[in-house]
Amino acid sequence: MLRFLLVAALIVIPASGFQYSQDVIGVGTIDSASDVGSFGDRARGTGELVLGVQFTNSSSMFSGFRFDGSGGAYRSWGDVGVMHSVSFRDLQRADLVTTYRTESEPLIGTVDEPVGVAVRGQSSLDLNFTGRMKESVTGLGPYGRPLDLSRTELNGTFELDSKVVV
Repeated sequence: MLRFLLVAALIVIPASGFQYSQDVIGVGTIDSASDVGSFGDRARGTGELVLGVQFTNSSSMFSGFRFDGSGGAYRSWGDVGVMHSVSFRDLQRADLVTTYRTESEPLIGTVDEPVGVAVRGQSSLDLNFTGRMKESVTGLGPYGRPLDLSRTELNGTFELDSKVVV
C-alpha cells in the first residue's frame, strides 16, 4: 500500500509544477535522455563532454552539450506552437545550446469566460559543430497533417543560429 501511495504522489507533483536540472562533466561514454512530452533531448557519444539540462514546469527547457570525441549524436525538440527540432549524428566536435519556452493565456469570450487557450512560444538554437545536422520546423497543415515549414541539412563544420517565435 505504501508503494502505491508513493507512486501516486509522484504522479501528482509534476502536475502542480516541477524543476529538473542535471549537469555532467567528464571523459567517457554518455547516453542521456530527457522527455517531458512537449520538450526533450538525447545525447550519446564517447569523448570529452559537458551536458547541462533544465526543465521547468513543462513550459521551458534549456539544454547545452559540448562534445569532443567520436560517434556523437544529439537531438532536441520543443513544441512552441510549431515543432522545432534539431538532430546530429557523426559528431566529432560540438558546442550546442537549445532553449524552448511556451506561455499559455486564456482566450476570453464575450461573457468573460475562457473559450480556449492561446499558446505562445519561442525557441532558439545556437550551434557550432563538426558533423551532420538536420533542423526542422513543422506545423499543422490541412486536415491536421504535419507540414514542413523549414528544413535544413548540413554536413561539415558550421555555425548556425536559428530562432522561432509563435
